[in-house]
Amino acid sequence: MKTLIRLIPTILILTGIIGFSSCEKKNTENSDKGKLEISLSLPDKTNQSKSGTSSDSSGIVTHHLMISIEDMEGNDVMSDSLIPLYTFGTDFISEKVELMIGQYKLTKFMVIDPSGDVVYAAPAAGSPLAYLVNRSLPLTFNIFSNQVTRIVPEVLAVGDASFRQKCLQRIDLLIKNGTSIIFVSHNMPMIQAVCESALYILEGKIAYQGRTKDVINIYQRDVHEGKARRYDRQESERAKQSTKLQITPARTASLESYSLQVPATTS
Repeated sequence: MKTLIRLIPTILILTGIIGFSSCEKKNTENSDKGKLEISLSLPDKTNQSKSGTSSDSSGIVTHHLMISIEDMEGNDVMSDSLIPLYTFGTDFISEKVELMIGQYKLTKFMVIDPSGDVVYAAPAAGSPLAYLVNRSLPLTFNIFSNQVTRIVPEVLAVGDASFRQKCLQRIDLLIKNGTSIIFVSHNMPMIQAVCESALYILEGKIAYQGRTKDVINIYQRDVHEGKARRYDRQESERAKQSTKLQITPARTASLESYSLQVPATTS
C-alpha cells in the first residue's frame, strides 16, 4: 500500500513534465514562424465590374494572387502559388501566408481575375516597364516571430487601355519633374503625345531633327516615297519579264544548191 502511494506522486510528476515539455515544444515551433500579408490598391475599378462585386463588398474572394518567393540564397520557398485575395471596399488584402522567420524576396506577383486572366502584374527590375513603378521586383521583406509582415507591391494593368494611360501619366510626371526621356518607337501617335522634339534616324544617321510634328511628317513622307519606289521597281521588273524576247540561233541554207521544180501546166 505504501509502495502504491509512493508511485502515484511519481506518475503525476512525470505526466506534468511530459505535458510541460509538449507545450514548450509547440511554443518553440510557433516562435520560429511568422506570417506574410499582401495588401494592394488596384489602379482602377475594372476588376470589380469583371468580378461582379461592388465597392461596398467586404471579405469576398474576387481574385487570386500568383506569387513566387525565394530566400536570400535564391532557393524557391513558393513557386507560382495561388493565394486568395479578399476585397475590402476599394482595397485588397491577401490570405496570410505562414513562413519561417528570416529574410525573403518576392520575385513574381500577378493578380488573376475570376476568369483566370492575369489583369495586373508587378514589373521586374531591368524590364522595359520597371521605370513605371517606384519599387520593382524582387521585393525584399523580413518575417519576424509571431508577427504579421505586410507588403504592398506596385502593379501595372496588363494589355489594356488603362495600362497605356498609366504609362503616359507616369511619363508626363517624369517630364514635369525634369527627367529627360529617350522614347524610341515606330508608333507615331505615341511619339507625338510624349515628345516635344524628335530625331529621325535613317541607316544609323540623323536624317532630320526638329519639332515632333515636322519630323513625323518627313518620316512618313520618306516611308511613302520608299514604298512607291519599291512598287515602281517591282512593276518595271515584271514588265521586263513579260516583254523579253528569246532569240534562238538558226542555221540558214543557201538556195544555190537547190533547184526549184515547177510542175508544167497544160494549156
